[in-house]
Amino acid sequence: MTTLQAYSDPMNNTLEKEENNNIEKVEKEDTIDRSIEARQRILNVAIKMFSSNGYDGVSTTQIAKASGVTQPLIHYHFKSKFSLWKACVSQAFQWLDAEFIQQIKSSNCEQPKEKVEMVIMKFVAFAASRPEFSRFLLSEGSQESDRLTWMVSEYVRPLTQEFEKMYNEGVESQLLKKMPVSQLVSIIMGAATQFYAWKPMLESTWSINPEDPEQANIQQEVVVEFIKNAVLA
Repeated sequence: MTTLQAYSDPMNNTLEKEENNNIEKVEKEDTIDRSIEARQRILNVAIKMFSSNGYDGVSTTQIAKASGVTQPLIHYHFKSKFSLWKACVSQAFQWLDAEFIQQIKSSNCEQPKEKVEMVIMKFVAFAASRPEFSRFLLSEGSQESDRLTWMVSEYVRPLTQEFEKMYNEGVESQLLKKMPVSQLVSIIMGAATQFYAWKPMLESTWSINPEDPEQANIQQEVVVEFIKNAVLA
């Protein structure tokens, strides 16, 4: 071997090492990105399937097939079917928070009556854009279970307590009619969400797709007017 062949340029070795490290970093980031994408895809599919068929009507095998992933990948990300279900509930209430609650809190509307109308409109619009949310609540709320107990404790009760406080302030200011809060919440939830939960029924009976933008707009107008007449003093 000649002296030239035996010589190794330290600069070249450093550059080559840095290039290999960069390649490994990109490959690792790509793997992480694909893992995050797969997890979110599983979550989105699971929400739709749980909300349409109920917890007992869906298996992780079916969710894996619909998501285009293997079943072991579901257990890698979520450990169990119940953990996946809990992640779906968390995602659904994150939608509610980001797309409804935070918009109300950041609103500059100061007139009490206008604010009440805005709250109604925003919730009906949310129900139209996220029909899975109402189906999820209807599916789990129709029978007693440990899942329902957990969901109420973690999400539903804190929200209803906050709503009750706001409602009582409206009653005290003589802006809202006084009625039992449990009945009021049921009326609002039913009026705003049942239309979307009944999609198969509406399609079979009236050939109406409630998720069609035109139908969603009609529903919003009807429900807002109905709830306003029911609750405004």
